[in-house]
Order: sequence, then structure tokens, then C-alpha cells
Amino acid sequence: MIQSTDNSFGKKHKLCNKILLDALFEKGTAFFSYPFRCVYLITDREEDSENVQIVVTVSKRNHKRAVSRNLIKRRIRESYRINKTLWLKKEDGQFIVPGKRLLIAFIYTSKDILDYKTIENGVRRGIVTACKNIEKNPDFSAGSGD
Repeated sequence: MIQSTDNSFGKKHKLCNKILLDALFEKGTAFFSYPFRCVYLITDREEDSENVQIVVTVSKRNHKRAVSRNLIKRRIRESYRINKTLWLKKEDGQFIVPGKRLLIAFIYTSKDILDYKTIENGVRRGIVTACKNIEKNPDFSAGSGD
């Protein structure tokens, strides 16, 4: 059985560039989707990059043990991997903003280790909310608001 969508989550899906990370947190738009604070920014897309790149953070202040932080991050990445096709428009299957790249940070804010289903619902709501915000303002770009 051949799948039509790519459910991988490799290096190209992860946001690692320090300059882009700084821009995301300085110029990005934030909203809350329990248990996450989500920050997103639309930039110009480079040839070798994915349409969406994400970063996942879990506070060391709230989760002292690395084991619990890693467990939460694994759950978030898996939830994103499964639900990343929500970034596509339903009618034509294209990315919501053609020719652009979306950078998004999922910042885990809960002090408890939540179950996978709750985390998945938060990721899904975060993706849907970001899509709605982007569709309301499709002319938004990284350089528009200094």
C-alpha cells in the first residue's frame, strides 16, 4: 500500500537556524492553544527547505528531569508528524501560502506530564488556529511589520 502523504519528520522539518529562531521569537505572532503557547512567522521559502519548520520547547523550570522533558517532546513531535497535513488547503492540496515558509514554535506550558491525546489535540488546535490566522491575513510576510 502506497501512501499519498509523507509522514516523515526528518532534519529538514526542524528549525535549527539561529537567525530564523531569533526572528521567529522577535517578529512572530503568538497565541495560546492549551497546553502550548504557539509562535509563528511566515518567511520567504528557500529551495532546499520544507514549507513548515517547527521547534519544540519544554521548560526546564517546570520539568526538572530530562527524562520527562524528552517524553513530552517525543509526544509533541509525534503528534505534529501525524497531523502535519492540516497545513494543506483542502480543495487543492497545496500549502496554505505558496512560495513561503512557515516557522512555528510549540512551547509546552503545562506543569504536568499530559497524556498523548491531550497533547495531540493541542497540536491540532495550534495548527488549525495558525492556518485560520494566516488565511485572514494572507499578505503577511516577515518584513512587513518593523
